[in-house]
Amino acid sequence: MPDTSPRLQLPLLLPSQAQKHVTHNEALLHLDALTQASVIRFSENAPPPLPEVGDSYALGLDPEGVWAGHALEIAVWSGTNWRFQPPQSGWRTWGQEEQELRVWSNDSWVSIGPLPDSVESIEIGQLGVGTPVDPTNPLSVQGDSTLFTNDGAGHQVKINKAQQSDTAALLFQSNWVGHAEMGLSGSHNFSIKVSPDGTSWRQSMEIDATQDHISWTPATDITMRLSATELTVDVPIEGNSVQADSLDADPLKLLKPGAFGLGRRPILVSSSDDLDTTENVVHFFGNASVGDVPTNSPSTGAAFVGLNLPVTTNRTIQLLGSCSADRLYFRRKNLDWFDWVEVCHSGNIVGVTSENAGLPTGAVIENGSNTNGTYTRWADGTQICTNDNAAIAIPAAAFVGTITKIDNDKLWIGRWF
Repeated sequence: MPDTSPRLQLPLLLPSQAQKHVTHNEALLHLDALTQASVIRFSENAPPPLPEVGDSYALGLDPEGVWAGHALEIAVWSGTNWRFQPPQSGWRTWGQEEQELRVWSNDSWVSIGPLPDSVESIEIGQLGVGTPVDPTNPLSVQGDSTLFTNDGAGHQVKINKAQQSDTAALLFQSNWVGHAEMGLSGSHNFSIKVSPDGTSWRQSMEIDATQDHISWTPATDITMRLSATELTVDVPIEGNSVQADSLDADPLKLLKPGAFGLGRRPILVSSSDDLDTTENVVHFFGNASVGDVPTNSPSTGAAFVGLNLPVTTNRTIQLLGSCSADRLYFRRKNLDWFDWVEVCHSGNIVGVTSENAGLPTGAVIENGSNTNGTYTRWADGTQICTNDNAAIAIPAAAFVGTITKIDNDKLWIGRWF
């Protein structure tokens, strides 16, 4: 049977031992020294000249005098001599002079922190909640969420840095690799940075603390900057917030060059379109092929360029010019659409008259002559023939219907359609 206990080395009572009270009292003195351990100071090497009973010290690396040879042990004055006890891993001892609690770990006393003035104030060197800590991360928390709640009107989380060139930021990681950072990085400006690999970083947004500018840098150069007076954009704008074309009448969309009806090439229409259904939007329109003419066009075999000019939903003007011939048409809508009419101009006043289903489709006036004389045709169907002041035997142009013959057949008047 051993003479001492395995942990605190307390003397044990032996079966045949006399004066057992001496051994028992020795064990009590050991317990008195180590229970609720408290030392006057840590790392003490010189014994005090006049110690009092119960004075205790945590010795340093080079103890002197009667303490020599007891480095890093706990020394307790019994009243007649110093008692020594080597600390064991996990022992906690309070330092009266240091006013902090320390734990014996890896052959040294490690500070746990000073004694708080109250339960509302405590300072410790490191704290790990559900996870180990290290000098780089003295506060570590492992869990599904972390809660900071208010104690009054609100709550602030503060991240402070010593000087402008330092960093005060939040770093977002995936599998311990940083991919996003937001905060004050090397300046007083708030910025957001991203990284594909945790090594190469690119600043995507910055808010200038002095100029109140917001800058976006998705590549290497600033592509958009917002200030109190202007928004500067250096890239093309696309997406659902941009007007697609002049038929896109959403008032909340951004207008870009080409979408404005009078500021772009004509909108292409085809035989699948109907000109009766586009009256409510100001725009250019046209068909590129003579074989692909929209419904309700003035002609079925021409390429057109047109302009739509609405006043209200029920009142609209449409102008249409032919790319196939020198012809210009317009029509109007007053509740319902009226027929197309052709505009007279220097190119179609005199020329070849024609008609389609009783409607003029050519020039206003047509003059001609042949061996039978001369003729004049009007777009309304009127026709006049003469024969150099001689009687007409065969008219220079064919008539339809009744012919009025004047001055012994020298002048014939009738219709050509």
